[in-house]
Amino acid sequence: MTRSVLVISGLAGLLVGVAVAQNSDEAVLRALERAQADAVVEMDFDVLEKIYADDFIFTHGTGEVHDKTQWFDALSNGRDYLSREHEMIEVELHGELGIVYGVLRVHAKMNGVEGQFRARYVRVYKQREGRWLLVSHRTVEQSKIG
Repeated sequence: MTRSVLVISGLAGLLVGVAVAQNSDEAVLRALERAQADAVVEMDFDVLEKIYADDFIFTHGTGEVHDKTQWFDALSNGRDYLSREHEMIEVELHGELGIVYGVLRVHAKMNGVEGQFRARYVRVYKQREGRWLLVSHRTVEQSKIG
C-alpha cells in the first residue's frame, strides 16, 4: 500500500511539474505575441529578428506570401502599422511546438491608404536551442472595420 501511495504521489508531482512548465511556456508565447505586435508598429527590427525564425513564412489574408526577408522589406517600404491590438489569444502546446490562435484589430496605412481591419490568424512557434521562434503565420480571415 505504501508503495502505491509513493507511485501516485510521484505521478502527481510529475503532472504538476508538466502543468507548471506548460503554463510557463504559454506565458512566454503570450508575451511573444504582444512583443511581436508592438515591434511591428514600432518597426523594431532588432526585436522582430529575435522572434522570427530564419525560415519564417507569412501567408497574408490576401493570399500574398512572404518569407522573413520579404516581410521585413514590406514593413520598411510602405506598410505602416499604426496599432495592432489583440482581441483574443489562445495557446496550444505540443511538445516543442506552440500553436497560437489569435484575433488582431489592426489600424494601418498601406501605400497611402489608411484603414482598420480585424485579422484572425494561426501562428506556429517552434522551440529551437532553448527558445521559442515564430516559424509560420497564416491569416485565415480578414475583415474591414468601419
